[in-house]
Amino acid sequence: MSEQSPPESSSAIGTIYIKEVKDVDYVSIDMDVEDEAYDKLVAIGKEDATDKDYFRIGFTSVLKEYLDRDRHKESSEIIKGCIRQSLGNELTEEEKQTDA
Repeated sequence: MSEQSPPESSSAIGTIYIKEVKDVDYVSIDMDVEDEAYDKLVAIGKEDATDKDYFRIGFTSVLKEYLDRDRHKESSEIIKGCIRQSLGNELTEEEKQTDA
């Protein structure tokens, strides 16, 4: 099996070791939010966001980029589903047809 390189945007990040993987329960909520309420909650979120929150966003972004590469397509579909599930996102119509 050939060695796989990290995505270009993450090549200068360094090494990340996964120490533990935990299964977690979550709830997905669809919301209809007025613009004013949305803006207020965004402002509150920006005040309360921690480095840990930013790390999770960055890690998810780099992982998605890595998994989007064609050579990882087969195994990435499973992991993308897990990421999508953890973020509470639904499958697109194209993904539903591919999964069928």
